[in-house]
Amino acid sequence: MTDVRGWLWFGFRLFIYSTLLSIIVVGLICAFFIWYYWFVVRRRSQSEHEINIKLQNRSFLFHTLSFQISNSGIILLNIQISPLEKQLIELAQLNGRRYRISHLDIQDEQIDISFAKSNIHLIIKHEYLEQQSCQSKRTYFVHEYTFLWSSPSYRIRFDDKFNLIDSGYWYGGATQRTIYWPINQFVTKCQAMIPNDAYKNMFGSVCERYWLSSLGLALFIDPLVPLFVSMNKKHLQLISEYRTPYRQSTFHSHQFQYKLLQHVNMRDLHLTMINRYLGKPTDIPNPRMITDPIWSTWAQFKQNINTEKVLNYAEEIVRRNFPRSQICIDDDWTPHYGVLDFDTTKFPDPKQMIEKLKELNFRVTFWIHPFLSCKSFQFIDYWRRGLLINMNILPTLIDSIVERSRFLQLVFDDFLCNPVFQPFIFIMKYIHQQFLPSFPGISLWWNGLAGVLDLTNDSTRQEYNSNLQRLQKLYNIDSFKFDAGEVNWLPIFGSFANSSCTSIITDKITSATSPAIYSHLFAQLAHQMDPNNRLQEVRVGYRTQHLPMFVRIIDKDSHWSYKNGLRSLLPSIFNLSLLGYPFILPDMVSKALRIDTFGIYFLRKKDSN
Repeated sequence: MTDVRGWLWFGFRLFIYSTLLSIIVVGLICAFFIWYYWFVVRRRSQSEHEINIKLQNRSFLFHTLSFQISNSGIILLNIQISPLEKQLIELAQLNGRRYRISHLDIQDEQIDISFAKSNIHLIIKHEYLEQQSCQSKRTYFVHEYTFLWSSPSYRIRFDDKFNLIDSGYWYGGATQRTIYWPINQFVTKCQAMIPNDAYKNMFGSVCERYWLSSLGLALFIDPLVPLFVSMNKKHLQLISEYRTPYRQSTFHSHQFQYKLLQHVNMRDLHLTMINRYLGKPTDIPNPRMITDPIWSTWAQFKQNINTEKVLNYAEEIVRRNFPRSQICIDDDWTPHYGVLDFDTTKFPDPKQMIEKLKELNFRVTFWIHPFLSCKSFQFIDYWRRGLLINMNILPTLIDSIVERSRFLQLVFDDFLCNPVFQPFIFIMKYIHQQFLPSFPGISLWWNGLAGVLDLTNDSTRQEYNSNLQRLQKLYNIDSFKFDAGEVNWLPIFGSFANSSCTSIITDKITSATSPAIYSHLFAQLAHQMDPNNRLQEVRVGYRTQHLPMFVRIIDKDSHWSYKNGLRSLLPSIFNLSLLGYPFILPDMVSKALRIDTFGIYFLRKKDSN
């Protein structure tokens, strides 16, 4: 007979002993950190530069800019809007972290400010850009100021704040669920400025770091800067900091670069930004997509679709003599999400169904996304072949803990750079890579648990392209509706196979990475699938203004407010156009709309087209 009391006593003692052992191990680790910091980090830390008291509370001019250094280290930036107006307006407050200034060097076209901590520098360069007006063909000059914060330590945080009250009406930034025109009234907490899902109260799926003021000012942030943005009705705050989701695999210097352009003519200034930084589409998408309606099975049936419903739906449209450009077979046409083939229980003969749709003068597109259901057999196959985003749990977990404590950052960074511990670090990395198993990253998207295709892997993109081309040839499909692609749908502990961002910035070599590369690559993939007919649509954009295809805004709710209601429709369209995406599709009109708003809502949707 089993001695229950003995086993319970054994389990209790095992729990007590393991708890005590865990406390001892954690205590030893903490003691080692404290010892290492006290006897190694503090002794190795270099003495800070001497603070130059004479530089505090000093003012100086630099072309149209005026700088005033306060006693606390804040640099007040004022600007002269026009040569005819001598009055200066307050534009920004630089150095929000209040690093104390140690040296100041002013030249004709450059200012070099050194700070007393961690070899921090702020370089401000000025350049005249010669441009030609599209209307008058006259030559004009634009002031371009380049602000470059730099530090050899990537842990340093930079914080600059721009004034929204006296600097005119501002436009631009990311798409959002609540959007005003202009954006001066918008309020948001500090968050990473990368493509996300606007329904999660984040910045939206099209995200560009560009703002334009009615007073002839333009602000453009480097695309690879680890940028966090917050807004209230008074300030636009720009924070550059390497923390989640901007994780780096290697140590490197931290550079926060942005450009401020100024010209008296707002239109000419915006065209300068398009030609010089934003870019514009190289062609136009298929015009019929905007002149005639796109019919979607989701608006009528949601996920409950099959061959009979699709054909009856198409025949009803034809019978009522409605105009039509194409029909989209939307959600749940596959046996499992991400398996690029038809569910034969719903569509026993998909080829014949598509032929009938073509006879009714429909072009046919299909809804696709970058997810692969955990229930499918392909999930295991893709994971073994390295086509999915894998989880990198241990390094990511350590980074998440370390970034929350300045003390841990100092100890951890110094420990990793210490040559004495390099053999130990090499052994630990080897054990982690060779013996610890890798697991596929799991995303909790709106249709359940799924793996996510790693589009930074060339093999993944080639596999996905070939599968889509096979579908097109086999069933005579015209194009695809690309859904998702935002960063927030990526696995929490995921890591890319190739995090290089050279496709975003081609004018320089950089080791900096950004999770926004995923949205950039997904939009490029969508264009590559239909470069000639250009019937595809996407909902993400990041440095992809050159792609000639439609970008879809999120579907609006059936109320009249600016919080994703009807009043936000035109501001959303204006904002996307300003960011360099002129080809815009409003999302579908659903039967879920309230009766009292449906008629006007349909007209507004049609007018927006």
